[in-house]
Amino acid sequence: MLALLLIEEDAVADTAIRILRSEDICTIRFRDPLRLLDAIPDLRPDIIMIRHRDFPLHTQMVVGFVRFYQALSRCKVLVISSSADVLKQTTNIAEDQFLRDPSTLSAAALGALGSSAHRGSRLVERAQRILKE
Repeated sequence: MLALLLIEEDAVADTAIRILRSEDICTIRFRDPLRLLDAIPDLRPDIIMIRHRDFPLHTQMVVGFVRFYQALSRCKVLVISSSADVLKQTTNIAEDQFLRDPSTLSAAALGALGSSAHRGSRLVERAQRILKE
């Protein structure tokens, strides 16, 4: 399994990497959301983890990209946030709970992988067909 992390703060990132590696999940950490978006189609990760406090504007963009890109239909998006519901299409982990008990990350990461079967609009479907050709 491969997990891509988009976390700015070193302490939080190190804790997440330690927990994921203990579960034999390979991790790659990004600090730049554009580099993450550029790498997603090539790496096709199983898990993408974002800390909402560090990248509040890019969280929705990454989730939308994953949700409508058919090759990533099995990818799970984990969002560490202070609020309970950031996005409905993601698995949300409360930041204070994660900092108290980091093992909640492994439970969320190893839960049932996969996102909704929503394929996107006709425009997205057409773009995916063009990319295949």
